[in-house]
Amino acid sequence: MGDQAKLLQSERGGHLSSYKGYLYNKHGENKDGTRTYWICRKKPACTKRAISSSPQDDSDTVEIFKFVEHPSHLPAPEEAEAVGAYNRLKRKAEEQPNAPPAQILREGMPEIPEGALFHLLERHSMKRTFNRRRNNAANLPVNPKTLEDLGEIPNEYQLTRGRKQFLVFDFYFDEDEDGDEDEEERDRRRRKNRILIFASKDQLRKLAATSVWHLDGTFDTSPEIFTQVLTMHGENHNETLPFVYALLPDKTQSTHDRAIVAVLDACDRYRLRRPDPRTIITDTEKGLMNAVQAHFPTAELRLCLFHLRQVAFRKIQSLGLQPAYQDANDETVRTSFREVVGLAFVLTQDVEEAFQVAKTAAPRPMPPFVKYFEETYVLGTRTRNRRQRRPPRYAPALWNQHHAARHNEPRTNRPVRLFN
Repeated sequence: MGDQAKLLQSERGGHLSSYKGYLYNKHGENKDGTRTYWICRKKPACTKRAISSSPQDDSDTVEIFKFVEHPSHLPAPEEAEAVGAYNRLKRKAEEQPNAPPAQILREGMPEIPEGALFHLLERHSMKRTFNRRRNNAANLPVNPKTLEDLGEIPNEYQLTRGRKQFLVFDFYFDEDEDGDEDEEERDRRRRKNRILIFASKDQLRKLAATSVWHLDGTFDTSPEIFTQVLTMHGENHNETLPFVYALLPDKTQSTHDRAIVAVLDACDRYRLRRPDPRTIITDTEKGLMNAVQAHFPTAELRLCLFHLRQVAFRKIQSLGLQPAYQDANDETVRTSFREVVGLAFVLTQDVEEAFQVAKTAAPRPMPPFVKYFEETYVLGTRTRNRRQRRPPRYAPALWNQHHAARHNEPRTNRPVRLFN
């Protein structure tokens, strides 16, 4: 038996072939169906061809009879793996129209070789494609293009698969009543402020019972007509699980306040215990943080360490310091960044003193970043007379992780991102 080419599933359920790192589209067959002709997938830039035996149902390879090199481009075996994997995921979206795109990715990504992941599209692009495929396959309603177009939620989408109530809050509000507006115009404007919250009674019971909450607002995975998805997660049997999904029209404090009140009211309607979390870990959205503090004043509010580092690294990028940070021959910028962000593990009362040490040791390119961290997270900004400082946007007590690290408590919302 000669050399074998690997068969991959095409977007329409047919075949692609991969051989020596080159990817081919099927181009035709001979009259008796014993040979298949392939043409480079990069056509028209490259029109090199290959000839193989014809694909068989019981085999995922074909024998190569003729192959020529592709002088116009290099082989890319990882790209071939990525194309095949992406097509498999799209077919899965059609075959399982009730599976949400996030589930398709969560189940499919571990099967994709690490080298091929680089060649996949962005997650939000793949999710949009999966949504189109599953909608077409299941003849689902067309997604509304604006919040004003979103009508009543059909009853079948208000329930879980077990036919339990899942939609617990559906309301649109108006903060700017105008007596001169006609009713139709007022209704259209109010619909722009619609909030939808989903949670089963059992999920609310588990959320109310847990002492540690993880609240995470995500924008990449939000339906296009909403600004964000706010998820509320809790600890359950040593796992962090999502219990509440809130679709929000913006990220203001008043909107987060309404979402929290709606969850508390839903617990009351179901006659569940009143939620009283001991610790709440959030991202850096001030609107969310302020709403949490208003409704749970005795809870410890703690910023997610992952978000702290992520926001700090974005500042490194915006200051043009990423090349210096990634310099393999000079670790000074990288070390300085770690020392500054590592202040999260110093005792809260020692943060200012430790920051001064890190500030003094910072190498030449780092003062703008150090000043940003000082003003935002440690000491705050100076007033005009330079004698006093305004409080930092995020006081050290909010982002300090010393106690959490010593007592093996959660320090990050990172696990919850796997569900978004």
